[in-house]
This record gives sequence, C-alpha cells and structure tokens, in this order.
Amino acid sequence: MTDIEIIAADANPLLQAVISGKARTIIEQAQARFVTTQFSMDEVRKYLPQLVQRPDFQRAGATGTELLSVLEALPVEVFTPYHYKSFIPAAQKAIRQIDPKDVDIVALALMFRAAVWSNDPHFKQAGIRCYSTEELLGWL
Repeated sequence: MTDIEIIAADANPLLQAVISGKARTIIEQAQARFVTTQFSMDEVRKYLPQLVQRPDFQRAGATGTELLSVLEALPVEVFTPYHYKSFIPAAQKAIRQIDPKDVDIVALALMFRAAVWSNDPHFKQAGIRCYSTEELLGWL
C-alpha cells in the first residue's frame, strides 16, 4: 500500500465492507489505521434493515443482527464530534456547499491528516485527498 497511514472511512465503504468482500479486504489487509465518525456508523446502521430486504440477502438467510455484528467487528475506530470539533470550521469551508452531510468525515480526516475513503466524487472536486475502493484495492 502507499504511504497512507490513516484512512477516514465514509459511510459508503463501511456499508460495502458489511456486504462485500472488496471493501472488507481493504480493511483487513491494508497496513493502515481506519477511523470514522459516529455519524457515518449511524448512517450504515440506518441502511442495514433495507439490505436485509434485498432478494440476495433473503436467499442467503442474512439477518439484520448478523449484518450489525459484521459492522461492529470491523477494525475501525469511531469518533464523536467532541474529538474533531476544532476542525469543523475548516471542514465546513471545504465541503458544506457541496454536501453538508460530509462535514464530519472531512473534519475527522483533517484532525488525523488522513485521506478520506469514499466512492463519492465530490470529495476530490472539493480538493480533499480521497481514494475510492478501487484505488485502495490497487495498492494492496
């Protein structure tokens, strides 16, 4: 992997890690520390019940409890706004106009001087160092 030591994971790759092998492979094999916000974890939890309703999950017999267990077992450190509150103004300046829901993950990334892991292209459009799942896979 490249010289990335800390990666701030947005909600979408965390959700991918619960349901697919690619994102989970990154978390398990990358020589990096993964961090995220409580907001991102709450977003993932919000969508887990919808995932269980998908036909492929119903055929596999996956339950919401099982998916939640997978999420909670991921080696990702979760931080609340208390930890990164001093970085929120800079994060708001960088991303609020594009997507105000991403202020927290950008603030956390700023606190750790970390890259953001997301598949949303607007992070790069805002000038934030961001890598997609495919880019990170290419570094393993």
